[in-house]
Amino acid sequence: MKHLLRLMCVVLLCVTVGVSLPAVQAQDGSGEKPLWGWATVAEFEAATGQTLPPYNESPMLTELVNQGKLPPVEERLPLEPLVDNPFEAVGKYGGRLTLGQVSAGIGYPASNFTTFESLFSLARDGNTVVPNIAKGWEFNEDGTTFTIFLREGMRWSDGDPFDADDIMFYWEDIILNTDITPNVPSRFSPGGEPMKVEKVDQYTVRLTFAIPYYAILPNLSSVVFTGCQGDFFEASHYLKQFHIKYNPNVEQEAKEAGFETWVQYLGSKRYFWWRVTEGVPTVGPWMVVETVPEGTVMDRNPYYFKVDTAGNQLPYIDRVIATIFNDAGTLALKMVAGEYDYQDWSTSVADYPVFVEGQEQGNYTVFMAPSLWTSIAAYSVNQNYAGDPADAEILRDIRFRRALSYSLDRDEINQIIALGQGTPFQATAHPSSSYYKEEWGTAYIEFNPDLANQLLDEMGMDKRDGEGFRLRPDGKPFSLIISDVNDAIPEKMSELIKEYWDAIGVRTIVTPTDRTLMTEQFGSGEYMVSGWAMDGAAELAVAIGVNGYLQAWQWAPQWNTWYASRGAQGEEPPADVKRMLELYREVPFMAPDDQQAALTEIWDIWKEGLWRIGTIGMVPKPGIVRNGLGNVDTNTYTDNADVGIGTFNRHYQFYWK
Repeated sequence: MKHLLRLMCVVLLCVTVGVSLPAVQAQDGSGEKPLWGWATVAEFEAATGQTLPPYNESPMLTELVNQGKLPPVEERLPLEPLVDNPFEAVGKYGGRLTLGQVSAGIGYPASNFTTFESLFSLARDGNTVVPNIAKGWEFNEDGTTFTIFLREGMRWSDGDPFDADDIMFYWEDIILNTDITPNVPSRFSPGGEPMKVEKVDQYTVRLTFAIPYYAILPNLSSVVFTGCQGDFFEASHYLKQFHIKYNPNVEQEAKEAGFETWVQYLGSKRYFWWRVTEGVPTVGPWMVVETVPEGTVMDRNPYYFKVDTAGNQLPYIDRVIATIFNDAGTLALKMVAGEYDYQDWSTSVADYPVFVEGQEQGNYTVFMAPSLWTSIAAYSVNQNYAGDPADAEILRDIRFRRALSYSLDRDEINQIIALGQGTPFQATAHPSSSYYKEEWGTAYIEFNPDLANQLLDEMGMDKRDGEGFRLRPDGKPFSLIISDVNDAIPEKMSELIKEYWDAIGVRTIVTPTDRTLMTEQFGSGEYMVSGWAMDGAAELAVAIGVNGYLQAWQWAPQWNTWYASRGAQGEEPPADVKRMLELYREVPFMAPDDQQAALTEIWDIWKEGLWRIGTIGMVPKPGIVRNGLGNVDTNTYTDNADVGIGTFNRHYQFYWK
């Protein structure tokens, strides 16, 4: 009955959140076997009519077992391990995998592939939520309770049991501790009330909501990195030593360790998807064993909870080496030099010819992966600009934003920036969304400099200085400053945008701005226009309420503060924006029909506001894979937080042929 209910919930979810991402099919062409696997051995055997062979393990683990340093594989696996379906073939044990990481402090993309696991996951079709850490789930009849079933006998990488206590610690000692979390996140407060989390038994947890909340399932399924360690569960046995509830001496220990408070000390010991931390237990396929100046060393997790269809405990590869690249330029150079065995994150289609040219010498093959980004560079026009009030008034004029959009030759942008591989597109919902309107993607994208000039003239900016640049309506000079975050948009994109805006008489200045400073400016409002990608616009990410752009992040900091504080702080927005923000707050908690109608209204308002000006979208991203590396899907989403980076290309399946 539980399995039947779980399958019914998958169907219900697809209706509730309208999941309709483009299907990504397996390369082997098989339509018979599932594109992810089976929740338990019993399900595998019932579905295939086969008996799973006896469990097997990597020779490096067998040696440790023989030395008495590890228990046998049967005792390390949960009673019901997940049976994972190999993408191409059952692999071979051994070898090492070299991946990239941004910096010493930022472990992704390697961390997404190695130590990241969520309670639930997405199948390779991009449409279906499936079991992962949890073996199943169950909603009650009206969607106000959600029960999570964990795997009995599952363990952390240090051998300690993984069970309901790890979820309860996160909830009671992290979320409900106001020193750590001042306010319960809205996604855990459907109907404005914090959900109730209770331990039914050691392997069962029940969530109870004030209103029906079916979107809790994708909220725990790796979409934008949700439902993982640090987001819904913790290594409680490890973290208790850093928590004041369990260690009365931790305040002093924190100061001795160089921290001002125990909360900061605890935070330094927690794992998050974006970093790798030595010593912190994981449930991922590999665990951090050493940090070195060049990066991070990870060995296989001997307690990993998945096996393949031949009974082999995963992963196949013994060791992962993650080396630092720091910036996109260095990353591309390292890729061309063949320093990575697999890399698909933060690449640019403009580098594709260079990657192809280096294939033979680098001993790799280039592939082009589909993308969910509706704009690889979208320009947010600040509606709460904290500078000159006369400049702020211009930025708030819809005619100004439309003029900027009409001035862009997106076909030319596509050829110069994306080798013609993209689609001229506004920064809006992804076209695969079930409720998508074509007018959203095509709004104001016509290249029409005459109309742009007409709109600016109508605004009272018809007078120009000696260089031909427009003056403000009060006769004073006007300059539009783009804060260019060059690791968030393609290189040279803003310089190209400047040429178009200069051409209609809007003097434009491009100011290079690093990501940290730009994030600070998003809070202060001390910027005019910022460049950033339009991600998080696929249907599943939008439906669970995690699209920050729809919450005014980047384009209206004071309105965003008003939204986040529920009106206690910031500035109340105009009626249309207020309607959009309030609707979006309620979207994850709506019934299916109401949700579809609300999202349609939200994107209609978004289209008319044009607070973010899009350029080109759905631009494929080049990746490389070392020749001889097996079980790699080269036709799947890569650098897309919407569906969780690394969700589809499951690195624990990679093996050396």
